[in-house]
Formats: sequence, structure tokens, C-alpha cells
Amino acid sequence: MHGTDVDLTFTPFHLKRSVIDLKVFASRTHQCFGHWSGRVRDDAGVWVRVADVVGWAEDVHNRW
Repeated sequence: MHGTDVDLTFTPFHLKRSVIDLKVFASRTHQCFGHWSGRVRDDAGVWVRVADVVGWAEDVHNRW
């Protein structure tokens, strides 16, 4: 994830995948759990180092 105040890399260690497709109703979820590392800028404009912070990233699609 990169932006003006964020420069982070995500390294996954577990993927949870859930898929249901009943044609009328469908759901797809991918959740990755892992570690965030890099740097973020605080309110004072100072870069703060981030190392091995556990978190997640996900992609979800639902059709009802």
C-alpha cells in the first residue's frame, strides 16, 4: 500500500477463502492474514517505522 503518508508492504501467512455460488445468490471472500512492514507519516509529518504488525487485507464480492 503506497500513498503520500503510507509506504507499507503486506506479507501474508494465511489465506482464508470462502466461495458460494447458487446462481441467484453468490458470495466470494478472500481474506489474507499477515504482517505489515514499512513506514507511515504521523500528524506532525514525521515518518514512523512499522515492522511486523499483524493485520489483514480482504476482497469480498456478493451477489444477492
